[in-house]
Amino acid sequence: MAYLSKFDPPLFDENLGTLCGHFELGLILQGRQPPQDKAVSRFFTAYLIVVDKAIREYRSGCIKVMENFKSGGIRPYIEGTGHFETCVNSVKRAMRLLTRIVKAPDSPTADRQLRRSISVWETQLTSVRDAIEHIDADILSNGGLEEGMAHLLTISDDGLRLEIGAYSIPLQALHATIASLHQAGSVMIQSLPSPVSNNA
Repeated sequence: MAYLSKFDPPLFDENLGTLCGHFELGLILQGRQPPQDKAVSRFFTAYLIVVDKAIREYRSGCIKVMENFKSGGIRPYIEGTGHFETCVNSVKRAMRLLTRIVKAPDSPTADRQLRRSISVWETQLTSVRDAIEHIDADILSNGGLEEGMAHLLTISDDGLRLEIGAYSIPLQALHATIASLHQAGSVMIQSLPSPVSNNA
């Protein structure tokens, strides 16, 4: 489980700004207005916060597992997979929030191509998230969890995938999905009305 042959996950640029920071700058410098509908405004704010959280948790997971890979010791590995577990939950929640936002009338514009790229891995990510949430039932059921299957979220020996039970998702796919969620958030922020854009 903690004996990785390699670990070289895709990483986020350290200069990648947070969506919340981007939104705040838009409010202050460009006078951008949040969605007028209260429910949409709440979904939108939650989306920005949750995507930022997903990126933080992904980064923290990578840092901890790299620490384990370089120095050994089980604790950083366990902490790292814990961060990835929170990341998976956050990504799934962000997907649900995005669906709610785009279905609402007068919602911020969300790029269709980005939405398609976000949905590519949704089934696998949902399976991993559901396994995290319901693995206890699989442990108790006869034949629900085969010998050798991970009963907690873990990383494949080659360092390429998150695994739990019979389910997995490539770290590359998780990273790409989060990047698309972040980009979709940036597009929505830019689509918010502002006096500056109205006078252009």
